[in-house]
Amino acid sequence: MTVPDGLPPQGPTFDVPVPSPGYTFNPSGMTFSRATQIKRGTPWFFCCTGEGRFDLVGVENVGTCHLANDDIGALREAALGHTYRPGMSIAPTLLTSRKLWSLVATSSWDEEPVADLQNERWNATGVTPNLWGTSDYSIPQKLALELEKTGYVGLRAGLHLLVNPKRFALALFGNQGEQPNDHRFASQIQREVDVEMVNLFAQETGIEIQPAPVDSTEVDVIN
Repeated sequence: MTVPDGLPPQGPTFDVPVPSPGYTFNPSGMTFSRATQIKRGTPWFFCCTGEGRFDLVGVENVGTCHLANDDIGALREAALGHTYRPGMSIAPTLLTSRKLWSLVATSSWDEEPVADLQNERWNATGVTPNLWGTSDYSIPQKLALELEKTGYVGLRAGLHLLVNPKRFALALFGNQGEQPNDHRFASQIQREVDVEMVNLFAQETGIEIQPAPVDSTEVDVIN
């Protein structure tokens, strides 16, 4: 497509279907993990600033809370976000400055459709694995806006630049800002990120942990 002079190139378009079987994911009974700053007294913060991959930027009163289906995935997204590069090394404080929450999804999601972007049916709508690899968050954020407008309450997607098919992200839409709880989850247990977890993170991801802090800036992708 030729773009007229003076106009910016258009980004990808998504033909989002209405929620229906085959396009949705039911997290009922599953345990999810979320990594937050230690200062937070609740895991629920729905962001709209654009720092998170699927933030609802520009939507009034609605934001996005980013989870993962295990601790390693939650930490990787929160501590590194779009700053991740193969072969990078990080200071342990980038992880230990956070805490983890275990969150169990309730048994009823019939009225809470979550888009399953890992289902191949979504390929026909413009969603491809390239979405997991881009560091240009405006693209997944555009998709999140389309999903929210179409009636989805969130989405399941691959983690940023992660090839492990067993790990995935769960991004949920809700009232903007910090919330004391979320009716879609039955429990929330918090834990510290200790030395054992730091070592497991290094083992699972291949990311080198330096003995002393390195010059890095925290990106609070999962808030």
